Amino acid sequence: MHPPPSPAASLESPGHVGGCFAEQPFFNLRSCTVCSCEAEVSGLESTLVSGDDNPQPAANTDFSFVSFLQHERLSRLESGGSDTSTERASARARREAREARLATLSSRAEDGSGRDYRKLYESALTENQKLKTKLQEAQLELADVKSKLEKMAQKQDKIPDRSSALETEKRERRALERKMSEMEEEMKNLHQLKQIQTLKHMNEQLQAENRALTRVVARLSEAVEGSDPQGL
Repeated sequence: MHPPPSPAASLESPGHVGGCFAEQPFFNLRSCTVCSCEAEVSGLESTLVSGDDNPQPAANTDFSFVSFLQHERLSRLESGGSDTSTERASARARREAREARLATLSSRAEDGSGRDYRKLYESALTENQKLKTKLQEAQLELADVKSKLEKMAQKQDKIPDRSSALETEKRERRALERKMSEMEEEMKNLHQLKQIQTLKHMNEQLQAENRALTRVVARLSEAVEGSDPQGL
């Protein structure tokens, strides 16, 4: 009959460091349970092997119990390894699914943002074109208003010239009116002078005729006086 494996050999088996598997990357409750079971088994083996009173019969009688415990430990270790491998696979699958979902979401977000940026760019272009047309219309209106203002300024500049011309015309008219009045006065005076002259001439004529008549009367009177003495 082969002796049972020593606790040191069972604890120093390959892949086991400090009661836990070195190959296991994750720490979970199952591994902690396996480690505690291993600690209990190692304690029982040490008590059974290191007994002072008749050690050889104790090892023979309890060999079946120790082998049962070792078998249970190995089955638990194997089940824990399979569980860890399945957990690794499930975690890897979840991680890959999460990465794929994030990739699809990011691609959708990029597509949506690209479309939004394109719409914003097109709307900005149309708005810019509208603003350009409005600016051109405003510039045309401004040029029209400037031309109208220039025309009004020229008219206002011409108005003083016209007012000065009107004032000169008024002055000339007034001077002409004064001259006309003076000429009329002169004409009136000339007419009066002519009348006076004609009256003077007529008076002179009447005076001459009166003198002639007086001479005639004097001669007639002298003739009458000369004839009267002879008739007597």
